[in-house]
Amino acid sequence: MNKHSTPWFLLSLVLLFSGCALFEEEMDRRTPTASVEGTRIAALSFDSVDLMVDVRIDNPNPVGVRLAGLDYDLRLDGERALSGSSDNRSEIPARDSGVVSIPITLGFKDLYGRVGGLRGKNEVGYDLDLGLSVDVPLLGVRRLSANTASTLPLPRPPQVSLGNVRVDHLGLTGARILMDLGVTNPNRFGLDLDALRYSLTVEGQSWISGLVEETTRVSANQNTTLTIPVDLNFASLGTGLYRMLTESRALDYQLQGSMTGTAGDSALGRFDLDFEDLGNFRPGR
Repeated sequence: MNKHSTPWFLLSLVLLFSGCALFEEEMDRRTPTASVEGTRIAALSFDSVDLMVDVRIDNPNPVGVRLAGLDYDLRLDGERALSGSSDNRSEIPARDSGVVSIPITLGFKDLYGRVGGLRGKNEVGYDLDLGLSVDVPLLGVRRLSANTASTLPLPRPPQVSLGNVRVDHLGLTGARILMDLGVTNPNRFGLDLDALRYSLTVEGQSWISGLVEETTRVSANQNTTLTIPVDLNFASLGTGLYRMLTESRALDYQLQGSMTGTAGDSALGRFDLDFEDLGNFRPGR
């Protein structure tokens, strides 16, 4: 290269790099942007929560763009809990914006197995990272990012357990016992039970099944006791029942049933839950 061509070469480099910078600037200007417009609880039960995330995509281009897929990564208390993807193909009009709703379902049993320290909590903080691929004409597929953070409720199902079993009356043909069922509410909201079905098996023998249909209020973080009178017949249950009630040995039992009611948390509303309790008891007097 001679000394006369050097200035032209340098000028060409300047123009080339300037053109690249301008092109990159134009690409940035034409690349859509994404932001989280809001999150909401779409559904909530004692088993799972459905989180809906609304993402706004702004398209500055004179032509429409198409979403080419999305993915997300969810962390609870800083621990990775869930990741997923979707082949959503929503279209965003030219020089306009659109909202893409992303549903995320979280099963509590699965979360408790993945993330330590969740049991016993009423809520947990989360961080959600979103990645959206947008196909822009002439520019190709551009990767957009968005993030949001908030809290998720962690409702826990009420527990039913067998308490004291006392012999109220013992006769020649049968006995009346008083059976205490304890209902524990571990949540920060109250529960109104309107029906409780139960069946009690003792030493492998079905003793009783029944239905309680009176409204029972169980306050937040409290427990209450339902005392149920039960009549047992020696003829139908056998003479071994008399020995069970009079001897001071522990008896193995299985308590099963279901309960329906209304939760004090409006997002939960009505519920219908099964329960089971295993253990042993000594009949009292």
